[in-house]
Amino acid sequence: MARKKVKLAYITCNSKRRETFRKRKSGIMKKVSELSTLCGIEACVIIYDQNNPQAYVWPSDSGVKNGGSRDILKGKHRETP
Repeated sequence: MARKKVKLAYITCNSKRRETFRKRKSGIMKKVSELSTLCGIEACVIIYDQNNPQAYVWPSDSGVKNGGSRDILKGKHRETP
């Protein structure tokens, strides 16, 4: 059964908005993890939340600092030909 098309609009209810953010953030993190594993690439995700001054970082703050993904954060990522 096909899913209905989601109408993209600001969610005014705070609790529903937070719940939607939590679910979608989890889904994005899972997809990037899968992409990294399946394609053998380095990936980095940084998500800022309006209610939390601390950013959500994947793979982790220490993983980004120790890996090549730190170059992405500095703008030194390699361009594809």
